[in-house]
Amino acid sequence: PNLMDEFPDMVQEGWTIDDVEAFCTKYELKLEKEYIETTAYEAGKVMYQSRKPGTSIYKGTRIKVNIAKTPEEKKDDKTTIDINEKTSTR
Repeated sequence: PNLMDEFPDMVQEGWTIDDVEAFCTKYELKLEKEYIETTAYEAGKVMYQSRKPGTSIYKGTRIKVNIAKTPEEKKDDKTTIDINEKTSTR
């Protein structure tokens, strides 16, 4: 019988973008990737894959993955004022 390989669970297995790119090269898949700012996943790890784990792999199949990216620090231009601070009045 001609057994086909199946898509792994990239999220649960902790795949990195390098792992995904090597996988796509091996199976001649079309990769679409998007980097998403989050603290829920380690930066560089797959947090979503469009192909369900366990489904058959076919040459030329498109797969989309979302890769975790460390959120950029946002600079806050606002000044905090303590309204409870007592001021002297004369």
